[in-house]
Amino acid sequence: MSILANVLGVITAVFVLYLILFLIIGILPKKKIKFTDKLKQINIIIPLFNEEKVIHKTIDSVLKQEGNLIRTIILVLDNCTDNSAKICEEYARKYSNIKIINKKDVKPSKVGAVLKALEITNDKYFAIIDADTVLAKTAIRETYEALASNGADFFTAIVDPYKNRSFIYKVISWDRMFRQRFIQVGKDAFDMANFPGCFGVMKTDKFKALLENSILEDFLMTLKAMRENSKIKILPKILAYEQEKSSIRDVFFQRIRWTVGNMELSKQFLKTLKTIKPNKKIALLAYPIMWYFIYYYIAITLVLSVITLNKTIIINFLIMTLSTAIILVYSRLKFRDLNLTDFVTIPTYLIIFPLIITVALVPASLITIKNKHSNMMMSKKYFER
Repeated sequence: MSILANVLGVITAVFVLYLILFLIIGILPKKKIKFTDKLKQINIIIPLFNEEKVIHKTIDSVLKQEGNLIRTIILVLDNCTDNSAKICEEYARKYSNIKIINKKDVKPSKVGAVLKALEITNDKYFAIIDADTVLAKTAIRETYEALASNGADFFTAIVDPYKNRSFIYKVISWDRMFRQRFIQVGKDAFDMANFPGCFGVMKTDKFKALLENSILEDFLMTLKAMRENSKIKILPKILAYEQEKSSIRDVFFQRIRWTVGNMELSKQFLKTLKTIKPNKKIALLAYPIMWYFIYYYIAITLVLSVITLNKTIIINFLIMTLSTAIILVYSRLKFRDLNLTDFVTIPTYLIIFPLIITVALVPASLITIKNKHSNMMMSKKYFER
């Protein structure tokens, strides 16, 4: 039993040290970001695949942007089979700066959709927005100014979950808030925030050089950017909102897809880990440690605690869940939006979510081993991008 206690103690210590490190980074004062007001207009690219329920909110939020910095809004219809095309055509008739590209080929691909849009834009900078992302009125101006003034190659902002009163939705939303408000902001201290997939302003030439198709194209581009010493920065402000999955079932299938994608990129991850500087290794390892392994650990120690009632296992489980809960509360307090329901949704999240992604590891592993994940994903609606 002493061996078990030592092993659990070491694992718990590593996780807690990572949480403390990123907490300190979050608390420390940030360098002031310089801004410029000498900016040319840029194009906004919105790739969409069957987004009839949300695309109008996204377009409306782009049209309401401050600063007169948008030249053209390019909507790329990526093999859409719903009413997305009809909605976009209505906007194009109403607004002369909206252009539609119809992409029809073998299967939906975000990378392919963005490439289609880039064929008609050669500006130094452009912005990309996912079709289920709604922007704050100053989002484009602030991220564009930050990118143009601070020598970065990619600039994004904190993307919070879209507001919803559903209890389950609020529980699910903690995953995004933990990732965006805590992990992303911490990685920014190393100029290594994750690639801005759902919203960001970026240098066109740098983007084209990194673009490559993958289940997780955003993470693949993050790894490539790290190896090439490209700077991916994040404004520590909530400037965008993305629609989360609304049911446990949808989250489960999403996590299978993401886990398969991470397994697919494991060689790229190790290649990047070997290439980058020691201090950046800490930031790179933060992604799997704090966004995957901590949850696996909580789920495993929870199940073992219930089965064995072992005091050592129970203590380590409590340390990890309480430490993570403190970080989640901090992420709310930092942005002054803590509310009473959080004290119910946080414990629920820390029980349900680790179990979901740990169970999802099983089918994801089987899919990867059999090397059939591409066909399977295209045959299930849950795996659509």
